[in-house]
Amino acid sequence: VCIGSTVVIGGSPSGSGGTGILTYSWTATTGLSVPNVANPSASPSIVTTYQLVVTDSKNCAAVDEAIVTPRSNPVVDAGSDKTITSCAFDSVFIGGIPVVVSGGTAPYTYSWNDGAVTQNRTNLATGTYQLVVNDNNSCAVTQPIVITQPTAVSVTLTPSGALCNGGGTGSIASTVTGGVSGYTYV
Repeated sequence: VCIGSTVVIGGSPSGSGGTGILTYSWTATTGLSVPNVANPSASPSIVTTYQLVVTDSKNCAAVDEAIVTPRSNPVVDAGSDKTITSCAFDSVFIGGIPVVVSGGTAPYTYSWNDGAVTQNRTNLATGTYQLVVNDNNSCAVTQPIVITQPTAVSVTLTPSGALCNGGGTGSIASTVTGGVSGYTYV
């Protein structure tokens, strides 16, 4: 079982035979959903031995155990969110060089919410992309990457009239919005 996931423990059935109704008692209870059912769910964060005592109506008992070993999930770093900072319709590269994966058990598989199965991506437009990395034990981790783009550059010119005809006292003020700051005026 992967850390953070659950697994159903016990047999199918957990107990059989005996006389009358069977009762179930599981110990340890750490990470256990319900300790008095035949097949509880377990989600331990460390290796845990669960012991089951099955008792019939005549107080006859049988004992068994289940050992659950959680596997570490992979850790992924596909980089931070990106902003396209140049002209409209440009695209960006996401992913480390390559996407960095650690933990879990290699080999890893990569899948993106748009159907791509490569480790790194290029030529992506704005939007939210989800990278899912699965390891050899089917333990998975998801990382979102958001690509944004600033609004288009807009310039507003505000003239101020000359005081006298031909006097050279007029001016034009410009107000720039959108784009990425650090404008160049030519």
